[in-house]
Amino acid sequence: MPGFIGKKLCPELEIVRGNYKKYGAESRVFSGIFEEYDPELSMGSLDEAYLDITEYVAERAVPKAYARIRYSGDCSCRLPHITVDELEKEMGSKLEAAVHARTNCPKCSKERWIVQDQVEFGIGRQEIVREIRYRVEQATGLTCSAGKALFPSDIFALGIAANFMLAKICSDMNKPNGQYDLPNERDKIIQFLKDLPIRKVSGIGGVSESHLKAANINTVGEMWERRAILPAIFSPHSVEGFLRVSMGLQRASSGPSDDRRKSISVESTFHPTDDKAKLLEKLRELSDDLASQLERAQIRGGFNVAVKIKLATFDVMTRAHTVDKLTNSADDIFITAEKILKKELGPEIRLLGVRLSKLEFLDDDTPKKTRIDQYLTAKNQTEPETSKKQRHASDSEDLFSSDGDEKPVARCPLCNKILPVDDEREVNSHLDECLNADLIGSLKPGTSLTAKPVASTKATKRKQPERNTQSQAAKKTKAPVGNIKKFLRNTKE
Repeated sequence: MPGFIGKKLCPELEIVRGNYKKYGAESRVFSGIFEEYDPELSMGSLDEAYLDITEYVAERAVPKAYARIRYSGDCSCRLPHITVDELEKEMGSKLEAAVHARTNCPKCSKERWIVQDQVEFGIGRQEIVREIRYRVEQATGLTCSAGKALFPSDIFALGIAANFMLAKICSDMNKPNGQYDLPNERDKIIQFLKDLPIRKVSGIGGVSESHLKAANINTVGEMWERRAILPAIFSPHSVEGFLRVSMGLQRASSGPSDDRRKSISVESTFHPTDDKAKLLEKLRELSDDLASQLERAQIRGGFNVAVKIKLATFDVMTRAHTVDKLTNSADDIFITAEKILKKELGPEIRLLGVRLSKLEFLDDDTPKKTRIDQYLTAKNQTEPETSKKQRHASDSEDLFSSDGDEKPVARCPLCNKILPVDDEREVNSHLDECLNADLIGSLKPGTSLTAKPVASTKATKRKQPERNTQSQAAKKTKAPVGNIKKFLRNTKE
């Protein structure tokens, strides 16, 4: 909820400003932990990660033990924190031995206990997910909720599933510090989705939800039961996505090119301001953050820099600029982004984002920049094998296309030239030339060309035989003359 709305609803509300630099720093800490389990992880946001831990689970042969530090006592400033009652229930008679030290918190002055012990994790998928959650908590003090759908392929969102959609849903089930297991059984998956509210599905927002509820579709199960009505409300692409969701399948990708990301971006929300210096400082932070993510994402750089701007009025705009050299440093990103932002300064801004697209990856064999000589290859040059399908498709289009030689045509009744009927301008222009040439050729020497237009209509109509002859000539062509006949009639009359 926006802060100004909260203030109106609750005037005594105290708003604590966020520190997005610290958020980003913590995000980099736990994303580094995730990379140990899946080097190709995908970060959905600062606090959301998608991992495929299939290989790690297969290679994990022995349990792992870690030293654990927790904090207890009256002070709750340090995390991870455990209450005295929970600690006594867990440790029993071993509590005194586990309490390493007792100190006073410098912040709240209350007593703080430092508790040290050891924890061990096994080799199964559930144990590995517990291990990941534990390591994040130890490194940052933050808890993780995780969901697991036990499939041959383990995708962690934080959660495990056959696809990111199920993992995302499962990770919401036992927040803030739990995990959920979804068995690898079709009937149980369908039963799990049957009563699930449609808004719980990632990708179904407020607008889609309102349309679905208007059709009396409130759960994923009802989405399948009333699937016949979906095409009347949504586009074919959306309908396909909804049907896949209702069967527990992830939305289909459009092709193999989707395996690689199209862009990489960062953004930050802050208190609305029109201060140029503050906005440029925030843009600099975002540029630094984006540049630091490139190497981790195996990206060499990109050729398009975009800036996302959300105004205090919540209007959103995106401005992009394509550069002529590979951009990957924080300085280069900032220089281009700064030029874009300066053109939009004026109203108060509450969000800035920076995106890099048209990417090159570190494992690319050759750069994507196309040289001019690549457009000048000889016609008889051998094409690579990978382009055969495209070449055959192009040949088929040339052979069977109906857009080539079958356009409607007609003959000019004066000179018999073939004219395209669908191009009225060309037809009229040609007829003007023919009629003027015919008129000039029929004039006697000394006759003024300006005398013709002022002649009476009745005098002109006496020349019916000539006009009829021309009309008959037009009919003999047996072509759809349409505009030609109309034009001739209007001109002669």
